[in-house]
Amino acid sequence: MSEIKEPEQIFREIRALVDAYGEAKKVSVVRPIPVVKDGKGKLTAEYTLKDWLQKVNEELDEFKSEAWGICGADEIPSDFVPSDECEKEFLAEEACDVITVIYGLCAKFGMDGNYMAEAMRKVIEKNRKRGYID
Repeated sequence: MSEIKEPEQIFREIRALVDAYGEAKKVSVVRPIPVVKDGKGKLTAEYTLKDWLQKVNEELDEFKSEAWGICGADEIPSDFVPSDECEKEFLAEEACDVITVIYGLCAKFGMDGNYMAEAMRKVIEKNRKRGYID
């Protein structure tokens, strides 16, 4: 026998579906594809956890360096906003490099795209409950 749901619970579930559908229509999701070898030709399957963490730091440092380069300042101003589409695209690509490396690290430990999608849903829900998301 199925449980009887309260109207508020039904409304929340419907609202969540509507919100998810609206978000899905707005954004085309492209999952990262973990790389199989690095710039030196080393297979990432041979990476240790230390190798992966070094690669994450390397890509994050590169992202920060590029952001500083675009700013043309010793420190990134708190009100920094990329000034044109070219800068936005460049920073987006650098951010995607970081994401791809982290995705590769997760793949190393057997976390596939579905596993990561479920984890992302949990993080989004947690952030929503904490009021971090409007």
